[in-house]
Amino acid sequence: MVETIQYIHLAPETSPSATISERPFSAVIATTVEITSDWRHLVSEWLIKEGCRCTMAWGKDGTLWDDSVDIAHLEAFDWGDIPDNKMIMTTWHDDETLSDVLWSAKHSIFHPPESVINHLIILDISNEPRENYLIDLFNTACEDDD
Repeated sequence: MVETIQYIHLAPETSPSATISERPFSAVIATTVEITSDWRHLVSEWLIKEGCRCTMAWGKDGTLWDDSVDIAHLEAFDWGDIPDNKMIMTTWHDDETLSDVLWSAKHSIFHPPESVINHLIILDISNEPRENYLIDLFNTACEDDD
């Protein structure tokens, strides 16, 4: 169950450099703009390097994000065996509302039994930051749960 939330805004084609406050973490990737496949891969590599263990992609090209994170994960292990404690779950959500995805992110985090993921990153890939909107949307989606 998610205990902490961190919002990170990434404008298209900027280098990911935000400090992740807790590891391991899960991420909702909310994309509203066109981006290049090279930049998508750069961000995917960053997520893996930083300790991401679950991604839920929503918005523009969600399925491409899912594939990109999977490929970056395989590359990180030279396309070989991946230890159970380093596995990552990736999903895409083209036919769901962002509110539903955020609710699922709070309640349906997939991780190996020996690790616990309590930290959620909302990775907002958009031209302008939307922190208040996305945090409010998360809280509204989950308000009947507490």
